[in-house]
Amino acid sequence: MQLIAAARQNDPAAVRTLLKQGATVNGHEADGSTVLLWATYHNDVDTVQLLLAAGADLAAANLYGETPLSSGRRPDKRRNAV
Repeated sequence: MQLIAAARQNDPAAVRTLLKQGATVNGHEADGSTVLLWATYHNDVDTVQLLLAAGADLAAANLYGETPLSSGRRPDKRRNAV
């Protein structure tokens, strides 16, 4: 959960550190939100690439049906993370 919290708080340095320490990349919150979903929500391209390289699931959906792909492609984004 620390990894998800770091991504939710938009803290790329903490995400990198936790991954190096062996954090589980595909864990999820109670609503199904993953670290990758939060990284795409914040449009953090570097963290998205890091998570994908670590094996994050691009198709994982939360309880609302939102996936990293749908979050990263919202029209309000100036630059898409995915």
